[in-house]
Amino acid sequence: MKDETFHVEKGLVWLELDGLGRFLRPGDTVHIPPRTPHRFSGLEESVILEFSTHHEDDDCIRDEPSGPVPEDVLADLLLRAGK
Repeated sequence: MKDETFHVEKGLVWLELDGLGRFLRPGDTVHIPPRTPHRFSGLEESVILEFSTHHEDDDCIRDEPSGPVPEDVLADLLLRAGK
């Protein structure tokens, strides 16, 4: 199973991890255990590095399609982040 670690190099990122949300900023690193639901949303231009074990297609589970953060949600998150 795929084991993942992510490191934010640049920007502001909203991470939803196993039902909870938090901001990630440059220098933040987070470990995601196998099969843990998670989603990243870049709130501004961001760079995220991924370090992981071997990838298999059946390790990726998409509960919903990728896409932009809705404007009202983005505005709320940026306000909460002090932007």
